[in-house]
Amino acid sequence: MRIFFSLTLNTARDIMRQPVIIILLTVCIATIGMLPVIAVFTLGQEERIVRDGALASCFLYGLFLVVASSIASLSRQVRDGTAGMVLAKPVSRELFFAATYCGIALVCFLFTAAGGMAALLAVRMALAGIHTDWLVGGMLAAAFLLAFAAAGAANYRGYNFCSALFKTLLLCLLAALIIASFFGLDGQLVAFGTLMRWRLVPSAFLVFGALAALSAIALAFSARLVPAVVFFCCCLVFILGMISEYLLVNLAGGGPLAGICAAALPDWQCFWVDEAFEKSGALGPGYFLRAGGYAVLYISGALTLGMLLFRNADA
Repeated sequence: MRIFFSLTLNTARDIMRQPVIIILLTVCIATIGMLPVIAVFTLGQEERIVRDGALASCFLYGLFLVVASSIASLSRQVRDGTAGMVLAKPVSRELFFAATYCGIALVCFLFTAAGGMAALLAVRMALAGIHTDWLVGGMLAAAFLLAFAAAGAANYRGYNFCSALFKTLLLCLLAALIIASFFGLDGQLVAFGTLMRWRLVPSAFLVFGALAALSAIALAFSARLVPAVVFFCCCLVFILGMISEYLLVNLAGGGPLAGICAAALPDWQCFWVDEAFEKSGALGPGYFLRAGGYAVLYISGALTLGMLLFRNADA
């Protein structure tokens, strides 16, 4: 187990050092932070627009982060010969593949956590309606800028800038969220978390489940395919998964073959929760258990296929 955890942490560190990863994270947070300004023109729908936009941003940028992470881990290690050196030691290919996936999943979890905290702050900004709560907005902006300053100071001391910025963004966003939870719409102190929309937290976990499933698919493709083809295949799987019900049921007319194809394609809709579904009261622990069970089963199948492909691959 010590080797497994060591490989997992090393994979996560290598991914966080990649500039494209931190670019995706910062752009995602900046996009979420600008949503309350855009939502002031929606006249009464500010909270819903910001909430759905924030979750969609995490999902969209997470798609690119998953592919970039798989390329920065397995494909890069095979190309550079790092995988060959690790596998030359008493480390099985299955252990190396599983640890690589866990490292990618850890980065996805931290990415979703950062996006979720930014979403909570953005929704809190929009609660004032057409008058954006700039006190909370200032906290979000300050956390963003302070993270860059801290990462720059860490880089001056010899640490990797991208990795340091990834970590400081998480810490600064957490600090901003805790402080903002004590303020009301008029700037007065209130009980902790009174105005925070904590129901975004389980929705963020569903987004993480979708990214974790997509990570397993991307890693399975990376076992045999070049990075450009991996990106194309992941985008294709994502699009087909979004419209699988329409293609296989409405157009193909259903049937056993259509059912098999529908089961093979990921059902991304089960990880997305809209406002009507939340108000219906159906979003309870049972739903999250079913969605989590579906994610675990799909991840297990994708990883099994990936291990079979990686078993005889050149490394």
